[in-house]
Amino acid sequence: AFNIDPVFDYGYQTNAQGQYDFLMSVGDFIHTDGVTKIRIYDVTKDGVSMTPVLDESDYVYELFDTVVNTVSKGSGYVADEAAFKIIPAKKIHDGLSDHLGTTTIGSNVNYVDYADAEDSAPGSYTSTITIRIKAV
Repeated sequence: AFNIDPVFDYGYQTNAQGQYDFLMSVGDFIHTDGVTKIRIYDVTKDGVSMTPVLDESDYVYELFDTVVNTVSKGSGYVADEAAFKIIPAKKIHDGLSDHLGTTTIGSNVNYVDYADAEDSAPGSYTSTITIRIKAV
């Protein structure tokens, strides 16, 4: 199913004054059949594993340290960007925890597929990634 783990770049530039958190949630990979699922094993930022945090009732990733822009609107910008990799569960991860530490990979009948080509249903998979900006 995956020859290369999916990677995307994300960044921001803002001139809004205040403090902001950029929060991301990541969903399982779902096959076009709507049934077959592959767990997420890990999420990395510029090659370093990220630790999810509980925000309200969801586990999310803080994409950047809290953004603080102390200048008044229009007079200055702050910006950052990074490469994020979503690592799907592979056979070598069997028995390990998923990216949220809530499910053991390979132990749940709803998640028996792996990202390895020989251990997965062929076809397209989609993972929904949601990014939200929260004023703090």
